[in-house]
Amino acid sequence: MRLIMTVVFLAIFSLTTLAMAANTNPAARCMDRCEKEKEGCFGMHTKSDTRSGAAYVTPDGHKECWRAYHECKKYCPKGR
Repeated sequence: MRLIMTVVFLAIFSLTTLAMAANTNPAARCMDRCEKEKEGCFGMHTKSDTRSGAAYVTPDGHKECWRAYHECKKYCPKGR
């Protein structure tokens, strides 16, 4: 039982440490922001097919979102 608790603690600690490192890394924060903006953009340019009901991103929206994503990434600091 003690071994299991130790393993669980180490797993949680290592995940927490990784999350903290990502939060303190300006490059990672910037990339996360760009990724969230891209997903939000995709959401704004999503349409539904009238027959199947399947959702899709419009071709123009797809181009615009990816262009904005790459533009955003250009201004992110280079992290190591």
